[in-house]
Amino acid sequence: MTDPQTSRFAGTQARPGVVVFGECLIDRFIDSAGGEAQAIAGGAPFNVARHLALLGLEPLFITRLGRDADGASLERELERCGVGTTAVQWDAQHPSGQVLVHLHGGSHRFEILGDQAYDYIDAAALPVLAPQAQPRWLYFGSLIQRSEPSRAALAALRARMPHRAFVDLNWREGQVTPALALGTLDAADLLKVSGEELALLLQWRQLRSDHLDGPPAAGTGCPGVAALLAGRRTQGLIVTHGAAGYALWDSKGLCQVSGAGLALRSVADTVGAGDAFSSLTLAGLLQDRPMAQTLALANAFAAAICGVRGAVPVDPDFYAHWRSRAGRSAVGGA
Repeated sequence: MTDPQTSRFAGTQARPGVVVFGECLIDRFIDSAGGEAQAIAGGAPFNVARHLALLGLEPLFITRLGRDADGASLERELERCGVGTTAVQWDAQHPSGQVLVHLHGGSHRFEILGDQAYDYIDAAALPVLAPQAQPRWLYFGSLIQRSEPSRAALAALRARMPHRAFVDLNWREGQVTPALALGTLDAADLLKVSGEELALLLQWRQLRSDHLDGPPAAGTGCPGVAALLAGRRTQGLIVTHGAAGYALWDSKGLCQVSGAGLALRSVADTVGAGDAFSSLTLAGLLQDRPMAQTLALANAFAAAICGVRGAVPVDPDFYAHWRSRAGRSAVGGA
């Protein structure tokens, strides 16, 4: 296990195209009798880091794990997927992150536990990146910002590392304030939200849109989105509408790209579909693909993830097709 005081990204290593900052946790499924039915590695940043690594794109993942059995299990999963652990911090006081998923018949309820190791990412133990190893993109979400230590660590990282920010809001009620969620508009160069999350952002600003249930045609304008983004850092707003498709809005409230959802042959579950979409979007950004092509691939990858159980397929052969289309092998690497 890596000691936090020696967790450094050596300047001699390859430049990471993206730094992923955030939670790495266990989703613990609890049945109606109170017994544990299943435990699965999860957390949106963890899912994104695993996808990118399995695509051959070598992210640098910054997180914090407890020195416990869950932490050891999560470390093994990082290693299985080829995610480097040089920037993983270890915490002897706080447990590895957990989300309890309470199952009741065909429904479920999430209980995101507080005071977890990922809430205490230490700014003093962040990786030191040499000038030649500066990334192009930084990915993070809102949950990692619920606690002051990790929020401060993210601010410290951003202050010393030139980058563009891809933020997936991933709003979880009760975890961060509406003010912090709205603040992502000043933190992100490219912000990804669901249609439901866009409705909340607009509601908090007393704005409205006629395009919350599905994507409009490219070229459509939306005064509500324009007002939401006016004067903000965010230059691009990606809105995913599940099976209905997706849209990319610019800072003037003009829909630049839109696409329809894909018909699915079968659905195992929709767990992690949004994280899959984020991963392929980042892959396209890292390789300077046109946004129309990038988002179409992201949509197709999210649909493919819905066809397998869980957020990240266990079979690494799943990625062979996607590496040829969107991963390292698509640009001559391996």
